[in-house]
Amino acid sequence: MMKPVRKPGITAKNIGGETLLYSAEEEAIHVLNPTAEFIWELCDGEHTVASMEQAIRANFSVTGERDVAGDIRRTLEVFAAKELIAG
Repeated sequence: MMKPVRKPGITAKNIGGETLLYSAEEEAIHVLNPTAEFIWELCDGEHTVASMEQAIRANFSVTGERDVAGDIRRTLEVFAAKELIAG
C-alpha cells in the first residue's frame, strides 16, 4: 500500500465531529473519528504513509514517541479490509 486511494462509490458525510462513509456496493456504513477521517482524506493516491505521518504531526497534538506511522498503517489495513481503499 504505497499510495492508497479511496475507492469510487464511497460517500462521505460529516455529522457532529464524526464522518460516516457509505458504500452502496457493500451496503455498509463506516464511522470515522477525526483522525481516521484525516487519513481517509489523505488517501488520494498522492500520499505515502510517511507524508501522512508528517501531515498528522503538523495538524494534531502528537507526542514525539507516538508510533504515528504504525497507527496509520493499522487504519489503512482496516480501510483495505472493508474495501474502502485500493493501492
